[in-house]
Amino acid sequence: MMPTAVRQNAKVVLILVAAFTAAALALGTPVVAQAIFDARNAHRVDGLHANQLTRIQYFQASQTFDNFDTCTFTTLMSKTFKTRHKGVVSVQGEVSAARDTGSPEEGILTTRILIDGHEASLPSSVNLENDGTQDATSTNIGARRVGAGAHTLELQGKECGAGMAFITTQAMLASYSPFGAAGIPPTARQLARATSNR
Repeated sequence: MMPTAVRQNAKVVLILVAAFTAAALALGTPVVAQAIFDARNAHRVDGLHANQLTRIQYFQASQTFDNFDTCTFTTLMSKTFKTRHKGVVSVQGEVSAARDTGSPEEGILTTRILIDGHEASLPSSVNLENDGTQDATSTNIGARRVGAGAHTLELQGKECGAGMAFITTQAMLASYSPFGAAGIPPTARQLARATSNR
């Protein structure tokens, strides 16, 4: 009788152990899986790697545009800026110029920023009075939403005054973030309407 009772108790113990093991695995697997997922993604923010969160690049040039007298926007600097994820690219641009000595009249230099061929900033204008190296600097700030990949940044200028511009330096500071929003600048027609309604 004794061996039979022992065998029956052993079977009960084995059944209980198997049941507890199955329950532990069933309940513990999601927790373990979540812990592994968290460990692998601890260095991410909102699912993005650190190198996808921000990017900053500075461009500068000293290309001279002598006797610049074009009243149509002309590209003064064009650069490629790459992003690894969709988000917002913002650009600050500067163009330094002086009144060209080829004309005694003052010049008016207007600049803007394009991102992928689209206007990203309002136009900015400076009056060129002196025939110095850097009489004035026209500054623009703009931004647009973009996808992942390479993007073309353009710093453009035009001169519509009575005189001419002597452009000496160009610079752009580009930055990227996967978060945020960017407004669309009004068109030249919308700006003209807003000015005439004042």
